[in-house]
Amino acid sequence: MLRSGTTIGTLVRKAEHGQSKLYFLHNVNSAFKEANEILYWLSLLKDINYVEKKDFSYGFCNRDGENILQEL
Repeated sequence: MLRSGTTIGTLVRKAEHGQSKLYFLHNVNSAFKEANEILYWLSLLKDINYVEKKDFSYGFCNRDGENILQEL
């Protein structure tokens, strides 16, 4: 999750300073995939009860995650 989370920012930064529209789209698409991977891992942690529900607001994470995906 840490890798995916930090990769999103790196890819977005690369996209902002890209040399072409194709380069921009490639990096934004890759960031989208990484964000989607984070949502998968968060969902898995919730499903296997790895984190106590009181300590893990999945609704909050899912809502924010979906907002990030929409922005990308």
